[in-house]
Amino acid sequence: MNAVIEQVVEFIKRSNHQIMIRIGGHGGSGKSTFCQELIKCLDPKDYNLISTDTYIVNSNLRKHTKAKYMYNGIEHEAKVTACMPEAHNVDILERDIRALRNGIDIMTIETPWQQSERLDATKKVTILEGMTTTFIDSKWVDLSIYIYTDNETELKRRFDRDVHVRGIDIEFLKASQDERRIQYELFMHPLLENFDIVIDHSNNLFKILKNQLN
Repeated sequence: MNAVIEQVVEFIKRSNHQIMIRIGGHGGSGKSTFCQELIKCLDPKDYNLISTDTYIVNSNLRKHTKAKYMYNGIEHEAKVTACMPEAHNVDILERDIRALRNGIDIMTIETPWQQSERLDATKKVTILEGMTTTFIDSKWVDLSIYIYTDNETELKRRFDRDVHVRGIDIEFLKASQDERRIQYELFMHPLLENFDIVIDHSNNLFKILKNQLN
């Protein structure tokens, strides 16, 4: 991980203009960990950080919304999870990116767990971290980093986080994982083609599958 982060930092240093960096991928892939390691290498006065979880449509609305899709020749009907673009306010995130690029400060979206804050459009770097970034048009960013894991690793990490930390029922988690993974493979995983750096973070290994900074 450190080698890739060093390359990203060098990319930032070499750039003489404002930079937008997105870190995308599915839940539990290691996006936040990578992001936290990256910002440790940056001066806080030089960057904005947007956690894009606030751009995900509220689960109280999504739980009443079903999607139909084909997978291996079988029709599925299931709740819209965050692995589908319909679960994200992509247009709002792209609007906020355009505002920052045009020199306009923005206020982040306030949630019960996160206060709104002003982002300074004059800062050189804006880092966008979260699942929503996967679905935005790549023309709005200068560097794209995609992180994913296999199904077993994702389930273990979701178990550690969602059951132990967030109090989600373990049986519900197990039941939802299979369909969630199908939606991931159909609607999210193919988009990694649009990213400059692709990392497989399965089994706590860090395999770089693509790196256009080399």
